Amino acid sequence: MTADSRKLLCGVNSKSPETPAATPNFKTNSKIRSKRSNPSCTYNIEFDSRKQWPQCADIINIIRNQGQCGDCWAVASSSTCVNGGSPPDAWQYMKNYGVVSGSNFEQKTGCKPYSINPETDGPLPTPKCVSKCTNSKWPIQYNNDKKFAISTGIIPGDMEVSEAVKAMKAEIKANGPITGCMDTYDDFYHYGDGVYKVI
Repeated sequence: MTADSRKLLCGVNSKSPETPAATPNFKTNSKIRSKRSNPSCTYNIEFDSRKQWPQCADIINIIRNQGQCGDCWAVASSSTCVNGGSPPDAWQYMKNYGVVSGSNFEQKTGCKPYSINPETDGPLPTPKCVSKCTNSKWPIQYNNDKKFAISTGIIPGDMEVSEAVKAMKAEIKANGPITGCMDTYDDFYHYGDGVYKVI
């Protein structure tokens, strides 16, 4: 894999927002999703969001194939591309403007299914953003299909690892899946399996 190919797959802009969107001390706002949170729950070794919120299992369980596009952060957070690769900006966009439904390229369901075939080689131009459904068979109009995030937040990269892990566990327990990013180095593209550690 060439250096240019690697760069295409790493689509996150590492800038941090000047003002974190999270609440002070990164506490979870349990009032927002009180129907889904369970305050008596402890952290188990296993936690499956699909079992915790079975009504969302079909969405949570989708493994999205981004092909040669470095947009995993956008597909994972809100399926929207904003400001060249910033997950906090993507979540803020979802809160402010909403996003419509979609699916993998192969499934072709929802208002805007993923438009780039994952088998495509090399870079492609970024699709233009249009405010209408691209799936002509979708029965819901674009503006009526939008879903909005109620709140957004970040766990800063300079937080101590043990505290960051606790904050991530608390967020997953209260609100479900999160978007995670990491710095990658040359050795990342050569590791075989298991948990990646910088050599």
